[in-house]
Amino acid sequence: MKKPILFTTLSIATTISLLFGSSLYAYAANGQANVVPVLSGFATKVFAQGTSSVIKPDDITTIGGNIFVGFQDGIGSDGKAASTGETKSTVQEYDQQGNAMASWKITGKCDGLSADVANNRLIATVNEDGNSSMYVITPSAAQAKQVQNITFIAAAGQTLPAGGTDSITFQNGNIYISASAPSADSKGNFTTAALFQAVINSDNTATLTPVLMDNATANDATPGAAAGATVKLNLSDPDSNNIVPAESTNYAGQVVLDSQGDSKLIFINNIGTANQVNTCLSIGNQVNDIEWATSTQGTLYVTDNADNKVYAITGNFTKGTAFVASPGDSGVGGFVGTIDLSSGTIKPIAFGMKSPAGLLFVPQTKPLVTVIKGSVDESILHQQYGEKISIAYGSQNQFVGNDRISTNNQYQNYLSPFGLKADNIGNLWNVTGSAVQVHTN
Repeated sequence: MKKPILFTTLSIATTISLLFGSSLYAYAANGQANVVPVLSGFATKVFAQGTSSVIKPDDITTIGGNIFVGFQDGIGSDGKAASTGETKSTVQEYDQQGNAMASWKITGKCDGLSADVANNRLIATVNEDGNSSMYVITPSAAQAKQVQNITFIAAAGQTLPAGGTDSITFQNGNIYISASAPSADSKGNFTTAALFQAVINSDNTATLTPVLMDNATANDATPGAAAGATVKLNLSDPDSNNIVPAESTNYAGQVVLDSQGDSKLIFINNIGTANQVNTCLSIGNQVNDIEWATSTQGTLYVTDNADNKVYAITGNFTKGTAFVASPGDSGVGGFVGTIDLSSGTIKPIAFGMKSPAGLLFVPQTKPLVTVIKGSVDESILHQQYGEKISIAYGSQNQFVGNDRISTNNQYQNYLSPFGLKADNIGNLWNVTGSAVQVHTN
């Protein structure tokens, strides 16, 4: 259901061409070429990569400090087996260095994957075009109880529409799920649910109640629209969703739904209440996902569904900036860009990916360092790290963080007897049992 947008597509294509050929696309700070071209001030690298059988990464999320990626493994959009005969997708866990950890298999094509942090679990949806259901994955549970399949049922007085489900988001204890692949009526109009609220029941079912319809009325946020103007929606391709964070200067606290094929973002205020207000913003291109930088330092993770890779973009972010992933079939090639939520204008920042899909921003957290008050180590840390670390006082020196780990014996002669030392170029070293942590300033 992808629709060509000739004027805005040409504008973005021209922008990409100019940036791709300019000095604005730079080398990484260490002098090594970025794995994909990126605007100066940012760096790119491959964080993780699938295997010959674990393929097509899509949604991405984080919980407990680790990264989780849904690989679709070639499964059909309605759950049909892949050409290899595979019928299950893979949810793969990675540590912060991109090392593969635990994994789980779920039957069907994994389209939505999100962390339910309040309940220390993941929720995944499968089969965006039909035969859809949901999985609850609890990594901390006993192995036999880690994966639970949930069947969808309609709320009282409702029927489940044709199509499937996709992205998941959480707000105030509520679960919201995109209703994907709707069917048009005889007049070409889409009149079924675009977004559900889901309630998980004790009998392994989840009740779905529509909170936004494909043909709902929305305020028109198109630049130049008359004050108070409204538009009747006709959403053909509800896809990803998210919660707009407090750091955003527009629509903070609202639920946002991306109708990919329609190149529209729908912002929903007071969702599910009598005071619900919908706002429609037409945007410059079809996008797969939208995410916000919530800190000036952090990592923007990007899954590339066609190249079987997960990229990491680092650099100096502007807090509150919204990023979008444009898929490879959007008419201008795959790229990651920023979007102005006042005008809908998209500006590429990273280009050369085959088909970006999921986005995840993880803010950089400060390492916690415990030092002996008044010690030489305390003075050195203040001088070399300043606001980049959090310092506490205790009876011994200790560094708590998640940075590079090396074998202890390799650096045994270098480390201080207290197990903590800052070198002359700003690296912080720490003995942790049989290993060593190295935090790079």
